[in-house]
Amino acid sequence: MYDVFLSYKSERRPAVRHLAKVLELYGYSVWYDHKLVAGADFARQIDDVLQNSKVVMPLWCKLSVESDWVLEEAHVAKEHGVILPVMIEQIRLPFGFTRLDTVDLTSWDASPRSHSIDRLIDEVARIVSKSPTIDYAGLRAYEESWRNFGAPSLAQFALSEATREEADAPRSTQTPRPQTPPTTPPPETPQASAKGNSNNNSPNANDLFGDMDMFSEFFGDRQKSNATKGADLKYRLSITLEEAFHGETKALNFEANVPCDACNGSGKINGQTCSKCSGSGVHPQQRTLSVKIPPGVSDGTRLRLQGEGEPGQQRGFFKAANGDFYVEILIAPHARFAVDATNLHVVEKISAKTARKGGYHRLQDINGDTLELTIPKGANPGQKFRLRGKGMTDVHKPDGSRGDLYVELDF
Repeated sequence: MYDVFLSYKSERRPAVRHLAKVLELYGYSVWYDHKLVAGADFARQIDDVLQNSKVVMPLWCKLSVESDWVLEEAHVAKEHGVILPVMIEQIRLPFGFTRLDTVDLTSWDASPRSHSIDRLIDEVARIVSKSPTIDYAGLRAYEESWRNFGAPSLAQFALSEATREEADAPRSTQTPRPQTPPTTPPPETPQASAKGNSNNNSPNANDLFGDMDMFSEFFGDRQKSNATKGADLKYRLSITLEEAFHGETKALNFEANVPCDACNGSGKINGQTCSKCSGSGVHPQQRTLSVKIPPGVSDGTRLRLQGEGEPGQQRGFFKAANGDFYVEILIAPHARFAVDATNLHVVEKISAKTARKGGYHRLQDINGDTLELTIPKGANPGQKFRLRGKGMTDVHKPDGSRGDLYVELDF
């Protein structure tokens, strides 16, 4: 049983393979016809998987809308309520599918960690009733492999004509298969779920694709060797403790190289060296970047803005990936609070009378809220009190959890 069945035209198989890898890294089992068993009835295999997949995802492009196979699979999925149409090229949708809610991936740059696929992941999670379980290490490693090959877009994932004919052979040699409706699969048992994850061959940092071989297969080693990734840029940003607590969005102004607009980054105009950039393909320019600082960020944290560094060099078919922009967060010392991870420490002066007889002491926490501390009779200088949940926001906990505030008495 698979979570996702990908329906597509064989010319787009490289793009499909890339999308399938990303979905698998988000924890979903994916089937597409590279998993057909040689020597078996291909149509029957497809029927079997179609019946036991929780969501069928036709990938609409200018080729798939004219494919009898894709249209048939899409119609069957639509009839039985397991369809999730996805547009990967701007095209006119086929008749009968224009009113369906379609996920638009035409603006997706193919980055495995792009927010442009958030809606797709949300829809898959909703339909299969399973939240994503992200392999963060694998996702980072796979993205790095993708970027090292020039960050190809979905449009650049294309096969040669000879490979297209070969890839289409299994389906084209079959007689049309019957429209057997996919049945609603029973809920998975824990054992079945674990088995499905194992059969899915979930990738890890050392098992991506067959790693770089996939990109070499599509683009060739020559493209990789000629592509030069742009340099990374670094920026040190000082913020207040209050800004670290609440989170902030900051505008960063700096000077950096950008692609030359006169020669489009090629370094040449009509075969002659570009006079504006002296053939380098870049020139310095003032830039402004907006960086979102998450609540609870700690001193020394580095935030990465992917692709916002120096531009990569143009080499024939595709442009090498841009470098990244790293922001190092420096938290300025605070007049009252000392920081220890998510905990805060503060020294509060009280009167000798309050210490002797006991009473109450009011103070403000980092959030600006007024707290009331109960002072016991006979309190001593240096005595500490712990106020739970009144420290810094915990950046690792999305529910807004906070550390503790430790109050030390002084009188």
